[in-house]
Amino acid sequence: MLRVLAGAVLISFAGVFVALSGVASAPAAFYRLVIGAAALMGFAVLRRERLRLEPRFVLYVVLAGLSFTADLVIWHLSIYRVGPGIATLLPNFQVVLMTLAGWLIWRERLTPRIAVAIGVAVVGLVVLLVEAPQAGHVRFMAGIGYGLGAAVAYTAYLLFLRLAGGSASREAPAFFIGLVSIVAAVGAGAFMMLHGDSFGVPFGMTWVWLACYGLGCQALGWLLISTGLPRVPAALAGLLLLLQPTLTFAWDHLIFGRRFTLPELAGAALALVGLYLGVRWRSTRR
Repeated sequence: MLRVLAGAVLISFAGVFVALSGVASAPAAFYRLVIGAAALMGFAVLRRERLRLEPRFVLYVVLAGLSFTADLVIWHLSIYRVGPGIATLLPNFQVVLMTLAGWLIWRERLTPRIAVAIGVAVVGLVVLLVEAPQAGHVRFMAGIGYGLGAAVAYTAYLLFLRLAGGSASREAPAFFIGLVSIVAAVGAGAFMMLHGDSFGVPFGMTWVWLACYGLGCQALGWLLISTGLPRVPAALAGLLLLLQPTLTFAWDHLIFGRRFTLPELAGAALALVGLYLGVRWRSTRR
């Protein structure tokens, strides 16, 4: 439980580190992944972790890595338009998309309780977006679109991780996440070259924030969660993971002075409750 809790707290700072670094979307994703991959693979070597790299496993790892690249690049675009708080909440709607994917792909039954949870989450999101002071502004609406696009990419990432097999994350967690990070870094680098983005980053605090982003969020945060999650009851795991967007809302207010209206906070709370119930009821069924 403490591992998952610590991991969720670390990852809750991801949007904060991106905003503080001031680096463009794709370069921020690239350096997060490169720094995180180096740390994870180094840790895997120290632990002498090993995995059988079968063709099917490698295919799913590549697809997961490229999906994660898309997730990060799109999510960063959302952060710069709506702030870390709302931008971090939106990708968590992967809970809704994963439920629908389970229904369509694995024929998991969509129970009335799960449908109610999805409805509560969606209503909360609508309230949050309608009541936001910037509602209707082009930049704000673009940020919402990017955030929901990140949820789609994040869902694909989780689906491909699931297809790669759960044994990999149990037997060699650092090596597994490190491999995915390397593929995602290559994808981010290719995206930057295609778009003519510069790999140059100003010296000074920018590198400090990027190092915190890569080491704290990509490496340590995900490692703690991936090793602790299998040993935590499903209902508690869902609650601990949704602590991430909740804390990010707090950091957005405390660090950047973002003022949330009561209707905004009510909408966010409603969305989090719906997502939590969806995670709990779906995991309890399985």
